[in-house]
Amino acid sequence: MQHKRPAIHPGGAIVSVAVQRAETIGYLILFAILSLHMLAALVQLAGGRFTAPLAAALLLAACASAHLLARLDGLRPAAAEWVAAILITSAALLLGGSVFDFTVDGNAYHFQAIDAYAHGWNRLHAILPDAPSELPSHIWSMTYPAGHWLVMAVPIATGLPDEAAKGIWIALAVALVLLGGAILSRLGISARFALPAAALSVANPIFLQQMATRLNDGIVSLLLFAFAALALSAVALRDRRALAGLVLVVILVLNTKFSLVPITVAFCGIACLLAYRTVGQARAVRLGGVLLAAGITGLLVVGFSPYVVNTAQHGHPFHPVMGPNKTDIMSFNTPERLAEIGYPLNFWASVLAVTDKQDVRLKPPFQVTRREIYLSGYPDPRIGGFGPLFSGILLLAVITAGACLLNRPLSRGQSVALAVALLLLPVGALFPEGWWARYVSFLWLVPVAIALAGAQSCARLPQLLAAVVLLVMAANSAMVFAAAGKRSYEQTMLIRQELARLKASPEPVRIDFGINQSLRAMVQRAGIPHQEVSFAKDGPCPGAIRLAGSINDLQGFRCPAEPAIDAAAKAPEPSSR
Repeated sequence: MQHKRPAIHPGGAIVSVAVQRAETIGYLILFAILSLHMLAALVQLAGGRFTAPLAAALLLAACASAHLLARLDGLRPAAAEWVAAILITSAALLLGGSVFDFTVDGNAYHFQAIDAYAHGWNRLHAILPDAPSELPSHIWSMTYPAGHWLVMAVPIATGLPDEAAKGIWIALAVALVLLGGAILSRLGISARFALPAAALSVANPIFLQQMATRLNDGIVSLLLFAFAALALSAVALRDRRALAGLVLVVILVLNTKFSLVPITVAFCGIACLLAYRTVGQARAVRLGGVLLAAGITGLLVVGFSPYVVNTAQHGHPFHPVMGPNKTDIMSFNTPERLAEIGYPLNFWASVLAVTDKQDVRLKPPFQVTRREIYLSGYPDPRIGGFGPLFSGILLLAVITAGACLLNRPLSRGQSVALAVALLLLPVGALFPEGWWARYVSFLWLVPVAIALAGAQSCARLPQLLAAVVLLVMAANSAMVFAAAGKRSYEQTMLIRQELARLKASPEPVRIDFGINQSLRAMVQRAGIPHQEVSFAKDGPCPGAIRLAGSINDLQGFRCPAEPAIDAAAKAPEPSSR
């Protein structure tokens, strides 16, 4: 028999059916993805290799695990909730498959690793040979954390198209909107603030910029929001589902990106500190013990490769970006002006600057240009990476926080929200590469937390300011989403046209794929006649044509088409359907 939990709602009302169902649907999708990571990682650790039958079994096992974990608080997921979770995931996979990744890293080592895992590679037992290219990419595939690669590789191993696997993270985004909104509602946040705050937390510009790619920084922004929402629920509501989810999130976070190790430590410390201040020492210590166990499991068991293997073979867990014989990936990526300013002032220089790839130019808050909007859709802007309005959003957030402090005493919820913002901001500002937004994607949660503090105020002014903060954040995310969507659509059409031209060739086409491993796989699997060459070694043919989707010289070229191909190139372009 199902039972319902009491909600922490104004007036002590029982949680509405809609909120309860949204929460359960969110948990089902979240738990399925987190469980899939754990199961896939354990298979790899045991020396297994993904095959179609094994991958299908892992997907079924992940769904079964999600069902069991979603029942931890005595609420049995209904058939309608599973149907909704499946429909959301299916729609997300279709959306992910409708556009091509056009990023350098996404088409190079990210694709290489995902594709290799999906076709039976296990890096504990085999070195991944590098495909012909100007730069080696197998180094990163062999040594970087593999969490999000494994999650995407398993569905591909069952036959899912390569590009469609990106939709897994779109499904996670929808799940976190539902779950986050439900948790905030149960914590007593007004309905007119709870769902918008959750939706805007998910609509992080870093995620929107990378939603159509295999890059992992947008995924990180989702996972860190999941950490924050689940920690609140586990501490304030004593929700066992949230605690289980928190453990699995920590494990996946640690196995997604090296830079997340210190950030995860900071997040766990903040969670324990706030638990100590709000619910007492005993429960804070228990939470700390659970998080410590999750961290050890994530680093030493699930993360045996890379952390233990890197230490044993290369002398540092974060090889090759740290330790002996490290590879410097930051010097040539750091804009010259920021290098001159130096750490930590370069963080504020970037936050307060015009959104751009390299140029550092300070601007007044709320000033926006068409070029800024266009560049905000780039998958990795170096300067002002949170979008054109972020400096103005921070200014509004500071004013909102001041209005809350002037209307004391603060409620416990307001104190927690303001403390979260106050503690997260220095974590980002003091991070060595904090100027690069994709490394500190969690900073987007700072104005959200302050808006939630204003939403809980009894005074009219803080509530009004909180609404304004969320509205401006929505406008910022809308600009980023529109620019990123336009760029992704245009690049997708170029790649489709490229493939159509190559298919029309009566003779093999000479192609240098560079590090574009994804396009190499698409050409091979489509059976397009081609001859792979190396322009770096043999020199380019006269009039070499850049491959569609290439964004710099590291991706490939093809030789000019013969007359028959020229005719095909002039033919009507294929439908985008």
